[in-house]
Amino acid sequence: MTDENKTNGKVEDLEQRIERVVRPGRKRSKSGAKSGLRPWLAAVLLLVGLGVGLFVGRTYLAPGTAQSTAAVQESRASGEEEKTKYTCGMHPQIVQDEPGFCPICGMKLTPMKQEKKKKKKIVTGEAACKGKKILWYQAPMDPTYRSPEPGKSPMGMDLVPACEGEGEESAEGISVDSRIRQNMGIRLAEVKELPLVKTIRTVGHVDYDERRLAIINTKIDGWVEKLNVDFTGQWVKKGQVLLSIYSPKLIATQQELLIAARQHRAAPSRRTETMLEAARQRLRYWDIPDAQISRIEQGGKIQRRLSIRSPISGVVVKKNVLEGQHVMPGTTLFEVADLRRVWVLAHVYEMDAPFVKVGQRATIELPYAPDAGPVEGTVEYVYPWLNEKSRDLRVRLAFENPG
Repeated sequence: MTDENKTNGKVEDLEQRIERVVRPGRKRSKSGAKSGLRPWLAAVLLLVGLGVGLFVGRTYLAPGTAQSTAAVQESRASGEEEKTKYTCGMHPQIVQDEPGFCPICGMKLTPMKQEKKKKKKIVTGEAACKGKKILWYQAPMDPTYRSPEPGKSPMGMDLVPACEGEGEESAEGISVDSRIRQNMGIRLAEVKELPLVKTIRTVGHVDYDERRLAIINTKIDGWVEKLNVDFTGQWVKKGQVLLSIYSPKLIATQQELLIAARQHRAAPSRRTETMLEAARQRLRYWDIPDAQISRIEQGGKIQRRLSIRSPISGVVVKKNVLEGQHVMPGTTLFEVADLRRVWVLAHVYEMDAPFVKVGQRATIELPYAPDAGPVEGTVEYVYPWLNEKSRDLRVRLAFENPG
């Protein structure tokens, strides 16, 4: 017997049983039962199949669907929150996804703080204008696209309202939102008519005015017998005696001067006059003034020491001599600087060099004397060479010394 015959037999047997239950007192032929019960049987089987399917769907599919939905939501939430990472307190470059120990120092890793991203609440519609009149609606990415009614922009974004008093352009000026002004750091000031100038800020160092610097030396050898100025920084006046030198050559020349003077007084002649003038000129070469030479001639006394005087008034900035020291001609004894006017050598970068001209006004501020205020000066000279390492140009500024 085939499987199909078995299936037909079972269906007929099931039809007969249903017929007996539905109509217990009625007998039908075998062929009639088959033809009459098959529609009923199909309907019953259809209802049974639907019920079984609904039951299975609620029992198995619904929980799975709910679980999958919850899993999706949970995965989204977990995706939004950053995974906790662990780092070393002594070596912050060590970052791991799981707890453990630092591979460098062996310390236990500590969890890193997670920064929660705050969602900015975006206010749109009429609430964005806070009671102000809505002029139009515009695209957030293209302010030139406007619409009288709310809607969507060509890019699919919601149109935002343009409020009265914000974003309007008129002949009187441009209105900028207060939040934008704060982010841009805009400062407002009264409009004034001023000359258009370029300000160059730089640094510099103070130096001596080379035209007010004097080097004091001697033109005769000898020994320093008396030192009147004995430390650096001492203030001296013009003509003040700095030191006295004993020189055998000076004594011999003075003796020649006195002999020539006595001979010329005793028997004046061209020869004696020439000898006298030669002795005077030799003393002048040693920077002995004519008044002192005249006193030697008239007094007839030899001065044992030669006095060296300061040619200018100023401050002793360098001292290279001690009392009792032997000095030779050309030896630098002192350096005196007149500090009433000083130089400031400013360092100007090459990109600003074209804007610096001789005669321009300059202002310096002294960091060590903030109460003194700015000091005004002028640009005296621009040095014609550039420092190859720092790529800056030296500019000489002249200032009156406020100190």
